[in-house]
Amino acid sequence: IKISREVGQLAGGPIGLAFGGELRREENNLPLYDGMGDYIGLSLTAYGGKRDISAVYSEILLPVTKELELNAALRFDRYSDAGNATTPKVGAKWKPASNFAVRGTYSEGFRAPSSTENSATALAAFSGTTVTDSARCAGLAGLPQATIDANCKNVAPIFVQTGNPELQPEKSKSSTLGIVWDVTPKTSLTADVWRIRRTGLPVIEDTQAAVDAGRVVRDPVTKLTPNDPGAILVGAVVFKNSDESLTDGLDIEIKSRWDLGGGNGKLTTGLTWTRLLTQRVITSAGVVHDYAGTHGDCNVSNCMGSPKDRVSVAVTWDMGDWRLGANLNYRGSISNKLEQSDTECAQTTANGADYPSGCRLDTFTTVDLSGAYKLGKNTEISGSI
Repeated sequence: IKISREVGQLAGGPIGLAFGGELRREENNLPLYDGMGDYIGLSLTAYGGKRDISAVYSEILLPVTKELELNAALRFDRYSDAGNATTPKVGAKWKPASNFAVRGTYSEGFRAPSSTENSATALAAFSGTTVTDSARCAGLAGLPQATIDANCKNVAPIFVQTGNPELQPEKSKSSTLGIVWDVTPKTSLTADVWRIRRTGLPVIEDTQAAVDAGRVVRDPVTKLTPNDPGAILVGAVVFKNSDESLTDGLDIEIKSRWDLGGGNGKLTTGLTWTRLLTQRVITSAGVVHDYAGTHGDCNVSNCMGSPKDRVSVAVTWDMGDWRLGANLNYRGSISNKLEQSDTECAQTTANGADYPSGCRLDTFTTVDLSGAYKLGKNTEISGSI
């Protein structure tokens, strides 16, 4: 439910006030799949959970003068499985001229853990991570070093990831500062710098730390000596509130409208440029990882990379019953390293040379084309490629 109305008057106009609240129940259940099927790369996954969510919020708009506008908002959330959170937001817009404004915001936010992160029944299995099994290395003492190394170093057991009911919500603090400039009656420009700091990021516990802590199940059949505890069958890891991140950048957008005259219709153009200045993760141990301009950690970028520059150009031509459009999307080149501090390329050829040559992934551009034609007042045919 939401209620809003105007109350009182300031020099810049009426005061706007709003109140609201919500009640929500979430449930989900993904049981283990126990059938047979033709799947490639299927991982063992299961989770389930339910929770009740309630929230109240309010917002006020204060047009102090014709040139200055202030706004503020406050929200309180209660999650039955993740506790409470109070998040504020404040903003301001100042217009020193009729066609120019400066704006800024500060806000806080939070994200409650998902069922896969905090449910005691959550389960996922994965492999591919190598660890050193120090306990087994000690138990194999006296055997040839090659045998010890082969059985306890760079081993890759299966790991089971479980939810952590003690996991806390992650929180954020965000700020923006920018301008809005109507350069001409048909051309506008906006530019904003922004920063987002997140704390308490849920991360999967380090697999080596789990092994060192002894959270493993071993196979006694594989013992090679009386003191050998056996090979690791499976290790156990959980989610933890560990890391914090900092991301900041610059957004610039230019829009224009063009009347082509002579019955040739009109043209609408837009350009958006995002410059990623910082993409940083700081671990609980104080280790700093900078990813901007690199391939990036897959947990951060989903293996899509973190180019510093992304540009989008949109052009639309309208004439009579016709509308044609094109969108050009550009992604800047990135270093093929997992983070800026890496001294080696993420991939190499068989002879150890950087891959690609120079360890850089090239820029690439995609173009989307679309068109539409009005067959009548209520009918239109369109297509895109």
